[in-house]
Amino acid sequence: MGVKFTSAKWYLDWDDDFTPEIAQGFSGQKVIPELTWQPQINGGCILYQDVIAGKYDPYLNRFIQDIKRTGVNIRIALAPEMNGAWAAWAVGNCGNSTSDFVSFWRYVVDKFRQQSAPIAWIWSPNIRHWGETATFASIYPGDNYVDFLGVEGYNWGTTQSWSEWQSFKQVFLSSYNDLVAISPKNIIITEFASAEQGGNKAQWILDMFTDLKSTFPRISGITWFNMNKETDWRINSSAASEAAFREGARKFFTTDNPIVGINQNPVSETSQSTIQKIDKSTIAQNNETKVENPSEQANDTDTNSESSNTTNKDSNASPNRSNDSSQALFFIIWIGSIMLLLPITIWLAVK
Repeated sequence: MGVKFTSAKWYLDWDDDFTPEIAQGFSGQKVIPELTWQPQINGGCILYQDVIAGKYDPYLNRFIQDIKRTGVNIRIALAPEMNGAWAAWAVGNCGNSTSDFVSFWRYVVDKFRQQSAPIAWIWSPNIRHWGETATFASIYPGDNYVDFLGVEGYNWGTTQSWSEWQSFKQVFLSSYNDLVAISPKNIIITEFASAEQGGNKAQWILDMFTDLKSTFPRISGITWFNMNKETDWRINSSAASEAAFREGARKFFTTDNPIVGINQNPVSETSQSTIQKIDKSTIAQNNETKVENPSEQANDTDTNSESSNTTNKDSNASPNRSNDSSQALFFIIWIGSIMLLLPITIWLAVK
């Protein structure tokens, strides 16, 4: 696609130890490791008051020291979609309140900082939606405890009885405005995609690139959830949608990005070896290169992954889970392979 991949994502729960081989593998390929860290055990919720009381300190301390031993800086999206009832760790589940969540977040961040762990923290709720368990403001832990704002949302089209076609702007603008009101931090869309049913997905993608420039100046990154799951979310769900993404990406990147990496081999043999050693997390390794043809790497069979551990959701739920030179824009494109998902992150400087 003519873009530079410089970040990669994987998922862990709170019954998982840190996986240094993944972080080191990513770093060795000169990509930024980004961990989605889900505070659940065996798929069940935990009491945030127990965390604050120190019950999980041995786990946290071990996790911190394992990160420090890698010698790698990483980003952590802690407890994303915490305002959606489908997430085990969401506010309202296990009796966890909004104040419990804020205290939990601050406790975890403080503990990492006390031990000088090299972490950038991403706070990432689901978009505002009917039935949400908390408002953004009520669960925001404060700028001193957050490095990036995040948000997740989807255009479900007419795939569900409760859903209707929404443009990229309709999905995100209200929540974007709420985030802008909360904090001056840069914003990352940590998961999003569009269905085919109910509208024109190809045009939706082209309009997305336009909207990112014209309407969402504070967005510094977006993540495409490229799976055939509740519906076919993939970029290449049709030839038209794939062509639209290629067209939009090329225009967007070649216009705005002075550093475009080009290479035919997005996954090295070394990184594939690292991937094959891990079976509990969704992981990937990517060179700073472009993908020539995502459809050639994708598999039509759905892939089991922690990134798709979900229950039924409402209309704005996740199926899973400016022109300022100081900003940057990256894409994470989820591409299903025979073995696992390969999240490909695209990073570029925005003029």
